[in-house]
Amino acid sequence: MQTKNAKCLFGIIAIGFYLLCIIACASAADVPQSASQPVWPALSSAQYYWYEPETNLTVEQADVVFKEVTASEISMLMSRYPKKPCIVKSVQVMIGKSKKGKKVTDGSLKLGNIWEGYSEPYPMDVALNTIQKMDLYYVSKAKNKWLLSISAVDDSYELFFKDEDSARKFGNAVASILAQEGFTLKLSKIGLFTTDLTPEQAQALGKTRIDNVLVTLVAIDGPTDKAGIQPLDVITEVNGVKVKNYSHFNTLIESITSGTKITLTCLRRTEIDDKGQKQSVWEPKVFEVMIK
Repeated sequence: MQTKNAKCLFGIIAIGFYLLCIIACASAADVPQSASQPVWPALSSAQYYWYEPETNLTVEQADVVFKEVTASEISMLMSRYPKKPCIVKSVQVMIGKSKKGKKVTDGSLKLGNIWEGYSEPYPMDVALNTIQKMDLYYVSKAKNKWLLSISAVDDSYELFFKDEDSARKFGNAVASILAQEGFTLKLSKIGLFTTDLTPEQAQALGKTRIDNVLVTLVAIDGPTDKAGIQPLDVITEVNGVKVKNYSHFNTLIESITSGTKITLTCLRRTEIDDKGQKQSVWEPKVFEVMIK
């Protein structure tokens, strides 16, 4: 009997060990190996430009600009249809209507889009009161390389132009119409994009917890570009206040009045030669930035 019990016990232990091996192997396969992925992202191929749209055009002048610019090819992508490009053939300004001093309807831009696979324009309204901001980029890999990104409450419209002048004219026309209707675009205060650090990036910096933000894009000719901040810098402080994360950084920047000069403390990775071997070190740097 003791022999049988011993055999049973040995069998249970063997099965348990086998199951643990299977679980361990499965877990190892499910967890991505950090060595296969770079800790720090590659620099973006897109160039981000500081852009403050002009708002001095009348409705009639804006309408002329839309007709002039749409005579050349403008391709567009929408966030809700990211794989369905279209060609913008026309832009019609629809001014909001008022009755007895009260606005009855808000204005809109009526886009005449020809979607891929169709020959006739399909009209689409973009309500002016939903448009929040515009950003300008140069995308070297795109056919039409100048991108005007229009962010709205319910969607984003990525408009690709053949040249910078057309993109800026179109943006100025949109901004002028918004101003005519009493709406204001939200402009970036310092001209950069940031993101939270990953656990791997925090570890590479020697941190025991995840804080600060990583700079991913800097607007050419913008306040941070002029101050000397670069992509892949890590912002650690704003005016001496330690940055906790992406949300905290944005709150700190938004709370500062336009026209104020602030200090941003950063860490920048540099390569040094240590006895014939290259090593990365993070050097603290302080920049003065004028808030727009």
